[in-house]
Amino acid sequence: MKSQIKIIPDPKVEESKKGDFFEDLMRHIFEMQRYSITQRVNFTGMEIDLIGKHKDRNEYIYIECKAKENLSTDEIRTFSFDVRFKKVEFGYFLSCVEFEHQVAGVINEMSQREDYKNLYFWGPNKILELLESANLIKALETQEVTKKKLIITKCILAYTFFGKFYVLILAKDIVPAYFCIYNASNNNIVDDEKVIAHLKERIFDIGNNELISFAQEEKSITQPSLFETIAEVQESENWYDYFPASAKYSVGMEDLKKDIFGFLEQIKKKKTERRIFYIVGKSGWGKSSLLTYIRGKCKNKFYRKHYFVLVVDARTASSNNFVALAFNKLIEKAKEANFLPKNYINKRLTITSSFDILYSKVIKKLLRNLQKRHKLLIIIFDQFEDVFRKNIVFKAFHKFLLDVAGMQLNLVVGFSWKSEINIPIDQEGYHLWQQAKNLAFCITMREFNPKETNGIIKQLEKSLGNPIQLELKRRLVEGSQGFPWLTKKLCIHIYKQIRGGKTIEDLIDEELNCEALFKNDLEELSADESKALNYIAARSYEGNFFDVTEVDEKISEVIITALINKRLVIKSGTKYNVYWDIFRDYLVTGNVPPIGESYILHSYPNVCLNTYLLFKNKEKMTLRELKTIHPGSPSEGTIDNKLRVLRSIGLIKKTGDYFQVTQSDTPTSEDGLRQYITEKFKKYTPYLKLIKISTKNVNIEDAISVLKDIFRGVSFTESTWRTYAKYLISWFKFSDLDIRNRIIDIPGEPDNISTFTPQEYPGRDIKIFRKLKDGKKVKNYRKVYRALYDLKSIGLILYSRRIVTLTKTGAMILKNKYLKEIEKLVALEALKTDKIKKASIIFCNNSKCSKQEFTRLTFGLIANIISKQYKEQTSLRLYEWARLIYKCKNLKHEK
Repeated sequence: MKSQIKIIPDPKVEESKKGDFFEDLMRHIFEMQRYSITQRVNFTGMEIDLIGKHKDRNEYIYIECKAKENLSTDEIRTFSFDVRFKKVEFGYFLSCVEFEHQVAGVINEMSQREDYKNLYFWGPNKILELLESANLIKALETQEVTKKKLIITKCILAYTFFGKFYVLILAKDIVPAYFCIYNASNNNIVDDEKVIAHLKERIFDIGNNELISFAQEEKSITQPSLFETIAEVQESENWYDYFPASAKYSVGMEDLKKDIFGFLEQIKKKKTERRIFYIVGKSGWGKSSLLTYIRGKCKNKFYRKHYFVLVVDARTASSNNFVALAFNKLIEKAKEANFLPKNYINKRLTITSSFDILYSKVIKKLLRNLQKRHKLLIIIFDQFEDVFRKNIVFKAFHKFLLDVAGMQLNLVVGFSWKSEINIPIDQEGYHLWQQAKNLAFCITMREFNPKETNGIIKQLEKSLGNPIQLELKRRLVEGSQGFPWLTKKLCIHIYKQIRGGKTIEDLIDEELNCEALFKNDLEELSADESKALNYIAARSYEGNFFDVTEVDEKISEVIITALINKRLVIKSGTKYNVYWDIFRDYLVTGNVPPIGESYILHSYPNVCLNTYLLFKNKEKMTLRELKTIHPGSPSEGTIDNKLRVLRSIGLIKKTGDYFQVTQSDTPTSEDGLRQYITEKFKKYTPYLKLIKISTKNVNIEDAISVLKDIFRGVSFTESTWRTYAKYLISWFKFSDLDIRNRIIDIPGEPDNISTFTPQEYPGRDIKIFRKLKDGKKVKNYRKVYRALYDLKSIGLILYSRRIVTLTKTGAMILKNKYLKEIEKLVALEALKTDKIKKASIIFCNNSKCSKQEFTRLTFGLIANIISKQYKEQTSLRLYEWARLIYKCKNLKHEK
C-alpha cells in the first residue's frame, strides 16, 4: 500500500501563502519538541521554510516542507547544501509523498556517509506517525474494506481547509475502480456529498472511480466497466492507403529512424538516463508512419528478441484510467508474444492507482528483470496533443512520464506531438508539458529531401507498371515542396486519375495544389455523404469523436461504410475520424495548412538592400542595366548573387532576360524591405526552428546546427556553414522579429536567473569587471561583450549603446581593494542564478570529480543546447564557477 499526504488549503488564500498551510502543521509538531520556530527565512541565494532554535540547547535546525507530488534530486542536493553551507546542527526534509526513484537513491547514498548524518528525510508514513502521536489524527481502521475483500492500493491523508480525511483507493481487479473516505479525526465513514465533491475535485486519483460508502449492506462487489477503448494505431496495406505507412511501405527519414533505434540501444546498454522520447512535427509530416515503422521493425527476427512495442491512439482517451489500461495492455500483449520471462506470464498485476501505475513491487521487479536481460518494453502514444483537451487525462500521463523517467529501468515511453498546437502559458498543462519535454529525447520531423520524394514517386511508378514522364515528375517534386503528406497526396491523386482514364498529358496541365486536391475529393460525394463527412470532421475537431454507438442514430451505416470505402473516413477503436487531420481542418475552417519555406540566404541584407533600391521607379531591368547604375560597379556575377537572394524571398522575379519587382505594394526602400522580410520570415523554416530553442539566447552555433538539420541533402565545409549562419543571423537582426532580441551578439535585457547560462569563465568576467568605469564607454566591445552579458545577468552592471552603468551591488563590490574579497562577493551574486547554484551544489557534493564527471552530473542543466561544442564549453564554464563558489564557501554563518 502506498501512502501520501495531500495538502488542500483554502482556494481563497493568496497563492504565495498556500505553502504556509503545510508548514503550520509541521511547525506545531516541532514546537512540541521544544523548538522555537521561525517561518520563511531568506538568506543570500537561499530560502529556508522553517528554522528552529531549541529552547534548552544552543541548537539550530533547518526544516524543508515539500507538499508537492513530484520531487527532484536537485531539491535534495539544494537542501543538503544549505544545511552544510550554513553549518546548522540538523536538517529535516519533510515530504508529502514517498521518496522514490533517483530521489530515494540519493537519500540512500547520503545515509551511508558520515558527513550527512545530521540530515533526516521523513516521508508520509513518518509524518502520519507524528500526527497520530500529537493526537491530530486517529490511526486508520479498515475492517469494512477487509470484509468486502477489497485491496487498499493507496492511502491518502487529505489535510484540508474543511477537515482531515483518509481517502482509500481500492481495487477488485487489475486497475483500481473504487474509493472510500474516512474522517481522520474519528474514523467515521464520510458520506457528506459536499465533502466528497470537494475531494473528488482536488484528488485526481479518484476522479473516475466509484465511491463505496459501506453505509448499507451491499451485495458482492464486481469490477465496474471502465469505459475505455485502448486502440492500436492502424497501418496501411498499400502505399496509396491514407493510413500511416507500414514498415513495408515506409520511405525516407532514415536519419530519424537511426536516431530512434540509436536511442533505444543506448537505453539497453545503460548509456543514457533518459527513458522518454517524443516525435514532433506538423500534421502530415509522417509522425504516425514513423511510429508504425518502429513497431514493424521491432517484429523482425533480430529486434523482436530485444524490443516489444505497443503504439496506442491517444485520441480515444476519455478518463484518467486510460494510461493504466494502456500499460496493462502492453503487459498483456507482451505476454502473448512470449516477450516476458516465463515466471511473469501468470503473475497477477495490480496497479496502485491511475497516478501510481509503476508503484507495484511486481512491476518494479519485472522491469529490473528485463534490464538484466537487455530487453525493452516500449509504449508509444500517437496524437498526444489531443490529450490536452482532457485535463485529468493529461495529469495521469504526466505522472506516468515522471515515474518512467525517475525509475530509469527498461520501460520506454514515446509520444508524437503536433507542432501546430500551442498551449496557452496560463493553462496548467503548459508548465507540465514543458517539464515533460525537458525529460525527453526529441525527434523533429522534417521535409522530404529530393531522394525521399522520388521514393514515393517510385511507388507510384511501380503500381502503374511504367515510369512517368520527366515533366510530370518535375511537377510532383516542385509541387510537393518536400512535404511528406503533400507528396503522398499528389502521388495518390495521380494514381487515381490515371486509373480513372486520364492521360499523362492531361495531368501535366492540371492544377496540383493542396486545395484543388481536397475539392476534387469532395466533388465525388453525394449530398448525404458530404453532410456526414463534415459532421464527423466537426466532432473530431472539437475532440468529441463520433462513436460507433451513434451509427444509425446520427449517420446511417450505409453512409459510414461508403466514406470508409472512399478512404475519406477511418475507424480507430470505436471512434471515427477524417483520414488526415489536415483534411479535417480544411473541412471545418476552409483553410489549407501554411507551408514553411526553406532556402539559404547567400548574402548580408545590406548588400541585397543596395541592389533592391536600384528598382525604385524602375519597372524592369536586365543584368547589364543593373550593373551600369549599381554604385561601386560590381561584376554582373556579384549582382546576380544578390538577385538570387531577393528572388528566394519573393521580392524579385525573372522573366526572360529581365528582372522586376513582384510586390508592387512593398515600398522600394529600407523600411519596405524590413517590413516585408519580417512577415516573410514568419513562415521561414530556419526561423521556426530557432524560436523553438528552449534557452533564451540564440548564437552562431545554434544557427549552424539548424541550417545543417534543415538542409541535410547539401554538403558544405564548416567554414561555409558558418558563413551562411552569419548571413542568417544578420537578416534576423535586420528584421523586426522578436528573435533579434535573443541573439547573443545584441545586448538585451538580462536573462531571468532561472535560464541564465554563463558565457565566460569567472576569472575573465572578474578581470573585465574590475576594469569597468561607471558611465564610461566600453573599449574593444566585441572582445568583451560576453563578459558584459554575464555581469549584467548576475546583476552587477547595466549597459546600453556600449555605455556601462554599475548597479548598486556592483558599485559596492568594486569598492573593495582585494581580489579575493571581490571574488567572494561576485560568487555570492552568481549563486543567486539557478544554473550556477545547481552546478555549485553538484560540485560541493562531488568536489573531487573530474571535469568529464562533472559534465555527466550536470547533463540536465545543458541538455537543451544543440551544439556539442557549445555544450562542452558551457559545462567547463559552470565547472569553473562552481569551483570558485566552493573556494569561497567558508563564509560566517548568518543567524
